[in-house]
Amino acid sequence: MSDKKKAFWFIALLSTLVIIPFLGETIFYSKGEPREAIVAYSMLESGNWILPLNYGTDIAYKPPFLYWSIAAISAIFGGVSEFSSRLPSAIAFLAMQFVFFGFVARYKDTKTAVITSLLLLTSFEVHRAAVACRLDMLQVSFIVISLCLLFRWDEKGCKGIPWTAVVLMACGTLTKGPVGSIFPCMCIGIYQLIRGRSFGKTFLSLFGIGLLSLIPLGIWFYAAWLQGGQPFMNLMLEENTGRFVGKMSYPSHHNPLWYNFLTIIWGWTPWTLVLLISLFGLKWNEMHLFAHFSRFCAGFGGFMSKNIAIFASGNGTNAENIIRYFQNSELVNVKLVLADRETAFVLERARRLNVPFACLGKAAWADGTAVLSLLEDEGVDFIVLAGFLARVPDCILHAYPNKIINIHPSLLPKFGGKGMYGGHVHEAVVAAGETETGITIHYLNEHFDEGEIIVQYKCPVLPQDTAEDVARKVHALEYEYYPKVIGGLLSEVC
Repeated sequence: MSDKKKAFWFIALLSTLVIIPFLGETIFYSKGEPREAIVAYSMLESGNWILPLNYGTDIAYKPPFLYWSIAAISAIFGGVSEFSSRLPSAIAFLAMQFVFFGFVARYKDTKTAVITSLLLLTSFEVHRAAVACRLDMLQVSFIVISLCLLFRWDEKGCKGIPWTAVVLMACGTLTKGPVGSIFPCMCIGIYQLIRGRSFGKTFLSLFGIGLLSLIPLGIWFYAAWLQGGQPFMNLMLEENTGRFVGKMSYPSHHNPLWYNFLTIIWGWTPWTLVLLISLFGLKWNEMHLFAHFSRFCAGFGGFMSKNIAIFASGNGTNAENIIRYFQNSELVNVKLVLADRETAFVLERARRLNVPFACLGKAAWADGTAVLSLLEDEGVDFIVLAGFLARVPDCILHAYPNKIINIHPSLLPKFGGKGMYGGHVHEAVVAAGETETGITIHYLNEHFDEGEIIVQYKCPVLPQDTAEDVARKVHALEYEYYPKVIGGLLSEVC
């Protein structure tokens, strides 16, 4: 099982144990909980799932998705109770937790995904909403998951209609009104505009998606109006407009704007306290307690370390040097060695050093999907090229932005490009009469040896030096500096 999967199951088990067993241990603790539960009770008693009456007299304040969920679950458990009424919120939180873990792990790394999940699980306001019979957790979950799906849709070039996101936004609007569609569309729209997409395309596509997600709410609204008439209309107007302008015909929560910021500060306790300390007190590198905690987490279950894959095509001396350098590291784990040639001696080096290895043929590297699938299955966070001569497929470049590095045996941009590798580079350096050469460690992009330079190290080229002499000097630089640079980069992103 990959480290990513281990981390996922750890978070899944921990979240479930923290939330589920305690749902029915306390009676309803606020007026809001029985107010929501009684609507579901009325649904089951009356058979009216469109607009049941609250306590037999009042129209329900919000759209019915939460009440549908409570009623459906309560029907299975034999009646409405504290447990069955709170279970939809708990399920929504767990769904959000699992989806967001996968999202962060895919686009960032496993360690960040674990930390994010733990922050959510241990924050007061999130935990309170997850174990309460209230609307908030359902809607937040629908918004967060739909945002993740809209991001994937954007990543794929905004092709087609993201139907799953549309359905989830529809559920969000059926939980607590149009904000369930407005918020995710607004967030992804701002993101697209920042990245340079035209306003017209952004507006039209998201407006269409938003309208689609509002159709179920419109259908319910019409059906409810047929039952509730003008009193229902008045209530909906108050809930969706009067609340924001301070004009309510019944007692409701009216608070100044600063109240929302205070809620965030207190709701995210204890982590807001850590934030305040870090911003206005100690520097992170002076907070030794957190440093010790990070080291503990790095070793816990093995899933907090960074997993790297090494791509190589030949002898593999650099690969072996990197493997040996990180053999006892708590933060870096050489997870996999991949080659594109069966004759590559690097595979034998990996076998001797007990590092998993594989050789994938030309077709696999041309397409890249099989390689990417293997990397994801193994939970690889970072890729290191060590004498890899094939072109890295675009799908891998896009899946690992700024997480693939290469070492080139010259001072780029000199003596770079297709066909310039190994002895060819050293011969060209000598032939050109260069007085110095060295190594360049750089990020990988779609073009050979043109990615952003991270660092360069130099060595002299003497008039009497042969290509073999230059090779020895360059190899010495590679062995000394490449593992150190890898470790430094990974410590920064960890």
